[in-house]
Amino acid sequence: MEAAPLNTVYTCRSAKAIASKEVIMVFYDVGLQALVENGTISKNESICKADMSTTMSPLTTWTASTMTPTKPPPPPIPSVGNYTLKNGSETCLLANMGLQLNLTYVEDNQTRLINIDSNSTASGYCGDQDATLVLEDMKTTIIFHFIVEQSKFFLKEVKANISLVVNGSTISLYINNSSLKYWQTSIGSSYMCHKEQRLRVTDQMVINTFNVWIQPFELKSGTFSRAEECSLDDDSILIPIIVGAALAVLIVIVVIAYVIGRRKSYAGYQTL
Repeated sequence: MEAAPLNTVYTCRSAKAIASKEVIMVFYDVGLQALVENGTISKNESICKADMSTTMSPLTTWTASTMTPTKPPPPPIPSVGNYTLKNGSETCLLANMGLQLNLTYVEDNQTRLINIDSNSTASGYCGDQDATLVLEDMKTTIIFHFIVEQSKFFLKEVKANISLVVNGSTISLYINNSSLKYWQTSIGSSYMCHKEQRLRVTDQMVINTFNVWIQPFELKSGTFSRAEECSLDDDSILIPIIVGAALAVLIVIVVIAYVIGRRKSYAGYQTL
């Protein structure tokens, strides 16, 4: 949390995550004053930066020729953020990726695409058997939890706290799934996938990922280890498919030629 002047109440409606080895705490709707004088809470507020950046959504413009508001264009492909966690002076987690949230809010049944800011603040925790990456921008806090199991690591859990404007009011949408198994990779290697992936977290949220390169365990010299690429990037699987298709076509041609040749030969014998 940011520093606040004395004799003021620190307030923050936006979500703020603090990760430690044992637990991840998410604070929101905070009102706090330390060193209260005379037992009276100050009337002066010190508002957090996340709340100060919140802006009202623009009014929809109506014209005489239409009675439906214009849909905003979809956001562009998200920029790739480069995120680093350190354990003391040593780098313990590296993650390069572009993230886009595909959200469906039940109350209005509308789908929203939200790009995660590539300059989001990164925090978290690194351990031998589990690691946590917390990304925070002005409106979204998203938490990735990785674990090690049978000499492989994978994304086990995703939590998200997202501020949405629905019918002119700002609401907080909380998402959690601790039964995932994405990005499975051998320990000592990094995971890489250039193509777009769709990670279904819940019915309300799918994460679209772009240009992912991540390693949450056993980094050496603070750099990525050898990458294990996702199947979407592996063009080598196309080679046997193409060869097999070509052989199948060749076999069909040979069979057709043989049948035609047999028919011509049979017709010649009948003439004699």
